[in-house]
Amino acid sequence: MLWNGNWITRARIMSGLILLTYAFFHFLNLGLGLVSTEAMETMQAARQVITRNPLGAVILIGALLVHPGLALWQLAQRRSLRMPLSEAFQTLLGLLIPLQLLPHIAHTTIAHQYFAVNDDYPYIIVLMWNAPVVWWQSALLLAVWVHGCMGLHFWLRLTTWWHRALPYMIGLAVFIPSFALAGLLTEGRRIYDIFVEGSQRAALMASYNWPSRESFDTLRLIESRMVQIFVLLVALTALSYGAKKLLRRRRSVRITYRNGPAVTAEKGMTLLKCRVPMPSRIRRFVVARGAAPPVASSSKREPQPCRQQVMPRPAAWRRSTRRRTCALPVKFALFPTWRSAACSAPTVKKAGHMPARERNTSSPSCFWICAALPPAPRVSCPMMWFSC
Repeated sequence: MLWNGNWITRARIMSGLILLTYAFFHFLNLGLGLVSTEAMETMQAARQVITRNPLGAVILIGALLVHPGLALWQLAQRRSLRMPLSEAFQTLLGLLIPLQLLPHIAHTTIAHQYFAVNDDYPYIIVLMWNAPVVWWQSALLLAVWVHGCMGLHFWLRLTTWWHRALPYMIGLAVFIPSFALAGLLTEGRRIYDIFVEGSQRAALMASYNWPSRESFDTLRLIESRMVQIFVLLVALTALSYGAKKLLRRRRSVRITYRNGPAVTAEKGMTLLKCRVPMPSRIRRFVVARGAAPPVASSSKREPQPCRQQVMPRPAAWRRSTRRRTCALPVKFALFPTWRSAACSAPTVKKAGHMPARERNTSSPSCFWICAALPPAPRVSCPMMWFSC
């Protein structure tokens, strides 16, 4: 179940797991500043044995390119940007992270590769200490961690063991960024005091192979170019989404509720993605106004009025229940999705109308999916139990 989906979904999961693992040990390493500088540098040297050998570097850089690249591609392929609030927040974090991550990469990995800078934690911390960039990098730490934890939860939330481990995972998710920020604060104060005091400044700058002014200008230029490339990719994603949206709208279908609202839907979209009333509002249209379910206005045949059957519910439910069946012509039919396995499925036949199956359901709320059908058949679809 964890590896269901196409290769794009699996590639996003694998690259996300690689990046989250790297962030976990990176933040844990930063938190060792609470212990000592030697412990911090020892763990950093051990990590770099993996991340800075050719194979580890290829895997890490590949994950860094694949994960946001596939995310932008999937955004460009979406039919609608309407999504749950949690997913929208995670997506927003994913778009904001590179704006601070790319400058961090420029002054660490690129500075080490091209200018032989010894980019230990004390060097990076003193470079950004007592400046606004330290707050931006702290926000980056939190954004990366929250984005990764949300992705991990969305991936594992359907498993049973994850729910049992969730309280411990929440504690770990709170501990790691707190530990990292505490280590950053402790080490930052220590190394900055040494630089301000001045007696060891020259020796430390020589040990870090402190870049010259020209090298810093080059790093800033590389940083700005990488940020510009990312912004350009985001703009191209938005342009692609907008162009496809306009093309699909030209082939859209108008859906009207008799004595009710009218909405415009693109072919292939679901009613849940359209701006249509929720089941409670549909019930009001049906019961109070005798409205028919939505039909495509492009159909040339008028839909027949709905038939209502009143059936008793179990005594424990205390409220009456109406069961409605309806006949829809051509092109669009309402397919129910249900929370209970007892819900009956719609049936399709070439002529006439098929009565709904007389099967009760314990699910008081069902939703409707708008699916494209060939123009020949007529559809008889039972609308599930609605509480009145």
